[in-house]
Amino acid sequence: MIRPLTLAAGLALLVLAAFLDLSLALRGLLFAWAFCLGPALGALALLLTHGLTGGRWGDALRPTFAAFTATLPWLALVAVVPAFFLGSLYGWPHGLEERPGVGTYWLNEPLFLARAALSLGFLAALALFLPAGRRAGVGVSAVGLVLYVVAVTVVALDWLMPLDPKWVSTTYPALVAVQTILEALALAALFRAATEPAVAEDLGGLLLAALLAVVYLAFMQYLVMWYSNLPEKVAWYAAREAGFWPVLPVLAFLAGGLVPFLVLLPRASRRDPGTLAVMGGLVLLGVLLHLAWMVLPAGPGGWVLLPAAGGGLLVLGGLALALPTGHRQREAKRGAHGAHDA
Repeated sequence: MIRPLTLAAGLALLVLAAFLDLSLALRGLLFAWAFCLGPALGALALLLTHGLTGGRWGDALRPTFAAFTATLPWLALVAVVPAFFLGSLYGWPHGLEERPGVGTYWLNEPLFLARAALSLGFLAALALFLPAGRRAGVGVSAVGLVLYVVAVTVVALDWLMPLDPKWVSTTYPALVAVQTILEALALAALFRAATEPAVAEDLGGLLLAALLAVVYLAFMQYLVMWYSNLPEKVAWYAAREAGFWPVLPVLAFLAGGLVPFLVLLPRASRRDPGTLAVMGGLVLLGVLLHLAWMVLPAGPGGWVLLPAAGGGLLVLGGLALALPTGHRQREAKRGAHGAHDA
């Protein structure tokens, strides 16, 4: 359960940031929202995938992933806050001249709000109605996974990429989607959801695969932008060269990428839940730093981003963690009562 003091401190930081600079405060809140939404979206994709493929990893990790997806409906409702301040958060509501090509028709407030309601509403409904106690059917999983990809793509295109209205990347939605899966796997490892060595090995293998996918997509996006050498493409990276921003992807790669990759390569490390938990924590740190680098430097920056992002993480992160933790405690009590009755 989240402590009232933590919640109060987070709210105070958000209010302070909004008083100082509403635009930066909203950007910090958006970053915190995207990070906290990640495990729920990633877990939903993994549950749907397991419905198609089966496997012991999904049977063992289903309760944890179901607990993650339980946060999705209320996190979707949090999007109402920035939706009221689109003009302060994004540059595109102020004029058409900053929108490239089809963006003129894509980025307008009525359609934006309609897409947000449909995409986030669908994801929340899918999380609510997906069976938590058993594997989802093949038909439901197949259709759900296709629609899931569309919905997550819309979320990435609408909420994150337009922070830089002149910049477009076809890799960006895929990078965001795969990073949410990585985040869900890392959080499951941190929670020690896999207690048996065989399941831990499966989780470690999935974590390695998702980690390599994120690194590959991030590098390929950079390589394509560098090779094209177009001002509107390079500008996205140029905005992240000032101040301490260039340090973030380096730290994210080292702490959340290279170290976990090297440690988890040996089979013995992947089979140890303790080692897996530590590496899961490092991967989560890497995702946090990488997402901060992707979201926060857009537009003019300032120190106001720090209390805004910190306050958002305290509030949303605390509430998001409270649900999975409470779910695990209830499952443990239910198991203890069942053993006692037996």
